[in-house]
Amino acid sequence: MSTLDVIAHGQANRATVPEIAGHLLGLFGPDLTALMLGAAAPGIVERYALGEEHPPAEISERMRVTYEIAALLEHVESPAIVRAWFMGMNPQLNDQAPAQALRDDPRQVLEAARQFLAEG
Repeated sequence: MSTLDVIAHGQANRATVPEIAGHLLGLFGPDLTALMLGAAAPGIVERYALGEEHPPAEISERMRVTYEIAALLEHVESPAIVRAWFMGMNPQLNDQAPAQALRDDPRQVLEAARQFLAEG
């Protein structure tokens, strides 16, 4: 595990649900964030960010992994590149966009992000 992996993992584990939801909303906007997390509607993620509602365990886990992946990428890339990476087709994910693949296998998306950073 690289130093950046350790830092991003620590960030994801120390952040609160409202902090994570707020960061993801700021980076990706409500629609893409809701899609990635599997949330019923974009407004629900905004309620997570405000601390008005707590996500179910499955969404909470996906939220932390998504935040960890974003934090890992943001240590090296600009927010625009991070957004593009999440939305673009990815050969490590069978040409599926990471934003979509998160719903099926968040750990595989994390590995794809690590590979992206390793290959440049």
